[in-house]
Order: sequence, then C-alpha cells, then structure tokens
Amino acid sequence: MFLYLVGKFGASATFLVVYVFATELFPTCYRGVGLGSCSMIARVGGTLAPLLVTLFEKQRMVAPMAFGVLGCTSGVLVVLLPETLGSRLPQTISESEQFGSEQRLLDCCYCITAKREKNQNAAT
Repeated sequence: MFLYLVGKFGASATFLVVYVFATELFPTCYRGVGLGSCSMIARVGGTLAPLLVTLFEKQRMVAPMAFGVLGCTSGVLVVLLPETLGSRLPQTISESEQFGSEQRLLDCCYCITAKREKNQNAAT
C-alpha cells in the first residue's frame, strides 16, 4: 500500500511538472506541439489505467504494484530533467539538444549546488 501511495504521489507530481517543463524545454517554434504531445501521452496513460485494473482483477496486488512502480519511476525520472531557473530558454532545436548538458544529476538540489559552488570559489 505504501508503494502505491508513493507512486500515486510521484505520478501526480510528474503530471503537473510535465506542463511546466514541456513549455521550457522545447524550442520556441515547437512549444505548442511539444506541450500537446506531452498532454496526449498523459491522457493515453489515464485512459489505459482502468484497463490495467480490470486486466488484473483476480490478482489483487498486481495493479497497485504496477501503478506504484510506474509512479515511483516517473517521480525519479523527473529529477533528471535540467534545471531551468535563470537559464535562457532554447530558441532552436540545436539549442534545446544542448540545454542542460552541463548540469549534473543533483543540481536540482539547491543546497548541494550552493555547497559545490562555494567549494569551487574557495579553491580558486
């Protein structure tokens, strides 16, 4: 049950985050198409979810475990998206391919980033 609730939280958070990041990560001329595509895939997932529950009706723990694992996976994968705070948004496809390539995995955590910058400034 715990995995299911954590997965539900991760899926809900990912669903909201995708709208913010989709508009920031796609180049300007493709933002509408990118946001529409992300929204369409999210709606397909929402449509298929009840089918997964009815598919595993006789095995009661399979559906909550599947939702829990998928939700936790999506919650972890959101951390891999690049940080956009204070960054210039990409205008072309080549800029969007390079966007965030210099960021590390834990740059999303302000305390880790601030500590790393403090150590780099002290070393120089």
